Amino acid sequence: MALADTLDELDADPAVRAIVLTGGTTLFASGADVRQLKEISPTEYAASARGAGWRRFGTLETVLVAAVAGYALGGGCELALVADLVVAADTAVFGQPEVKLGLVPGAGSTQRWARAAGRYTAAGVVLTGRSVDAFEARGLVHRIVPAERVVAAATEVAHEGRRCAGRTNCR
Repeated sequence: MALADTLDELDADPAVRAIVLTGGTTLFASGADVRQLKEISPTEYAASARGAGWRRFGTLETVLVAAVAGYALGGGCELALVADLVVAADTAVFGQPEVKLGLVPGAGSTQRWARAAGRYTAAGVVLTGRSVDAFEARGLVHRIVPAERVVAAATEVAHEGRRCAGRTNCR
């Protein structure tokens, strides 16, 4: 929720033309603690996914560029999928490991994977829980760069994209 609040604040600022979202060098974001997921029911899991601010990410008018290095798993992968553009390091790995626990990815990534990377890559990830590297996730990824350049490259892409690319509700 804190991330969604921050993105909402940036989106409301007319001086902000694009947002680059990144994590660490070996981990973009891992999502929920899998040990906690084992302890909740599928109904509780679905409710928590709906309430986590995911809908707010889709309403941003400012271009959101994800700079992904290392692992983007579960909710972290879903975070990359809501971005307008993904710049991935050659070390990036995307996946939905919650599938191996019998849980369906809860924030719309099943549909986002199919739209971004194609039916067969999506099926491989969301039906089996198999992770894919940046090269295999090519439909999802706008640009692949060496890990040490991922933030700089994402910033360059953000400067190219700017506010309201393809959006109808622009300020």
